Amino acid sequence: MEKEITEEKGADINVYEASFNISPFLNEEALAQEFGNIKENLNKMGAILISDQYPKPLELAYTMERVIANKKQKFNQAFFGWIKFEIDATGLASFESSLKADE
Repeated sequence: MEKEITEEKGADINVYEASFNISPFLNEEALAQEFGNIKENLNKMGAILISDQYPKPLELAYTMERVIANKKQKFNQAFFGWIKFEIDATGLASFESSLKADE
């Protein structure tokens, strides 16, 4: 899963958007569960969810590689989704760590 987090600064709040690519090999049930897990992690870390886009199939512009279960996997497609949320700096660091640890 590839992820990217961007930041928008407002008056006293920080709004972030996490975008991610999820393995195209997941079935619909596993995809829904993975997306739900990402949102649940944000809630546990005190985030306020603003909006999101359920992951949709996407043809990647280039081949991406990721090590999964000690094997190098190559991907030309993925499910792409994003979540926009508000969170403090401590929660953001924990959320980012949890995303990077998820195969």
